[in-house]
Amino acid sequence: MSNIKDIENVFELFKEHGLTQFSYSDGDINIELKKETMQPMMAPVQPIHTQPVNNIQMSQIKQSQAPQKVENTVAISGNEIKSPIHGNFYRSPSPDAKAFIEVGQTISEGQVVCIIESMKLMNEIKSPFSGKVVDILIENGKAVGKGETIIIVE
Repeated sequence: MSNIKDIENVFELFKEHGLTQFSYSDGDINIELKKETMQPMMAPVQPIHTQPVNNIQMSQIKQSQAPQKVENTVAISGNEIKSPIHGNFYRSPSPDAKAFIEVGQTISEGQVVCIIESMKLMNEIKSPFSGKVVDILIENGKAVGKGETIIIVE
């Protein structure tokens, strides 16, 4: 390595292969290359102190101003078919098709009772038991939560 071109070639190889350290020694020629890696700097987390917008105490809010929780008071008697996933409830395989089931209809275990669309996938929901459909609690096309009762069967 007696000329500048050789040193440039070594430097290019150093960069190209992602080396972090290189040493070369020949007589009175010593070459040492080191590349320091940057450590990500973490900013210290400062607690956020917020000031209240106004000095109204929660106890001063009138009961009529507080949001009212609406609970489903429908008494459920019979076997419940619950949604296994979050998604949109559909009673038929397509908008023009006949519904899978109707209230008053007798269904069999394993029969498809609805579809729940979740993440662009259509999931057929099958009845875990046989019986007569007493009620369909979710409207067609509406969102349903995981574990929510969708159909009542006697």
